[in-house]
Amino acid sequence: MKPKLLGKRHISRRSRAGFIYQGTIHRLNSSAQEYMQLSVHFLEESLLHISLILCNRALECMLHAIHIKQRNQLHTTTMLLDDILQDLSDEMGMEAITFIQSLSYLSQERPLISKMQPTHLMNLIKRADDLLLRLSPRLHLASETYHSVFEK
Repeated sequence: MKPKLLGKRHISRRSRAGFIYQGTIHRLNSSAQEYMQLSVHFLEESLLHISLILCNRALECMLHAIHIKQRNQLHTTTMLLDDILQDLSDEMGMEAITFIQSLSYLSQERPLISKMQPTHLMNLIKRADDLLLRLSPRLHLASETYHSVFEK
């Protein structure tokens, strides 16, 4: 099958696929932003567990978007966070990986969260916010980069 012509340029099957997945990448990036905004809202309402779950979900969305962007293919919805982290480990560094895994674990431990002080949870959310700021440029979405939920 020949590549389609666009003007005088050829578009490969791989770049066409990347274009198809761009919508998914945009949705995941937008979801990460919205989850973080909701996370801060629920923290202010003293719903700590929900806040942490949403913060964790924001990181997962961003990681899925980066993974799709780099692989230029969709992956199954059942792909585990650990699998994605393993694929991205060389680029992210051990500190970021450990933080993401810890946050993921903590978000599943409601009794542990209930013992946390809101200020400690705020520190985790701020750290996640900072990590999202560092990860977002990897999506190359100039007009839709992640914006800190703590900047007004």
